Amino acid sequence: MTPHHTSKSSSLPAFMAGPRSVIGVDLGQKEDYTAIAVINTRHDQDQVCEIVALKRLPVGTTYTTVVETLLEIKKNPQLRSADLVVDATGVGRPVVDFLWNAGLCPVAVSIHGGDSVSSSRDRYLELRVPKRDLIANLQVLVQNRLIRINPKTQNARLLANELQNIRVRIDPRTAHDSYGAWREGEHDDLVLAVAIAAWYARYIQSLHIRSDSLASEYWKVRYFVAGV
Repeated sequence: MTPHHTSKSSSLPAFMAGPRSVIGVDLGQKEDYTAIAVINTRHDQDQVCEIVALKRLPVGTTYTTVVETLLEIKKNPQLRSADLVVDATGVGRPVVDFLWNAGLCPVAVSIHGGDSVSSSRDRYLELRVPKRDLIANLQVLVQNRLIRINPKTQNARLLANELQNIRVRIDPRTAHDSYGAWREGEHDDLVLAVAIAAWYARYIQSLHIRSDSLASEYWKVRYFVAGV
């Protein structure tokens, strides 16, 4: 199936040229919140990240209810082709498989403490992403005022508080970084959902100039899902 291209770049598919939506999800475990962030970006402009929706589901929400919530969100015509990116670090593949079987076509992100991004693909794409990459990308967006949210958006104040609680500490002896209030308490679920979505938006932006096998597989999947 041959995609149409924009005049800006012959390698950029038409459905990537306009506003692009990404749904980031931090799946809570038994005693955690589940957080959902919907962001819009444009890849033919500066990497502006507009947060259009934030949702925090109560502690103890079942994964069945999470699936129902995500399916309801995806009914929005503007979000039908949105990428669904899920933190699979704590919940593992069985939960991501559950989302897949429900027809949600998730991308699984596993967060680690290393230095490089790696990937694999079985039924769905799985990305292993350094914690520092997620936070560094979010900090760049914030510092350059590229992340935008209407203060009237539900949970906007909670997100602002979570952003303020992230602190990066560099050990002068080892040069290793650590992060305060990151996966250490219950008050980082919204910022993690945003961080995953924002990082992924930047990640797929880079794929249109790549020719490796991962990029090829990605575009095959996206052409199918987007119906291009």
